Amino acid sequence: MSTPEHNSPYSFDEYRQVRDQSKFLADDQFLSAVIATYAPQLTAEAREDLARFDTKISSDWRPTAEVVGQPDNAPHMRHFDPYNNRIDRIKRPAEVLKMEKEVFAEAMFADDADPWSTCIKIFLMSQLGFS
Repeated sequence: MSTPEHNSPYSFDEYRQVRDQSKFLADDQFLSAVIATYAPQLTAEAREDLARFDTKISSDWRPTAEVVGQPDNAPHMRHFDPYNNRIDRIKRPAEVLKMEKEVFAEAMFADDADPWSTCIKIFLMSQLGFS
């Protein structure tokens, strides 16, 4: 078995720079074409809301999603306290709680939410790895 070469010239830095500067909706021509074809009834206000959401998800939420996606940050159960008392608590990182609050603040499933906007927002969130 070979060991890794620590002086390798190969790097992900260039890819990560491009990835971190891209926007999920604005830079995706196919998704824009799908929206134009199947959701032409979206109002200017809904399109502005999607652009705002795209900026938020592409810049603010992406680093948080990377932290949340680390295996060490997976939610887990804590069944007992140090004194062997049963407590059954779910332990989650603070980033998960922060992102959860921001996602629910978007009110995607509110009664007055546009179904196409909700669908597009859910698709954009899936770009971060959420299901």
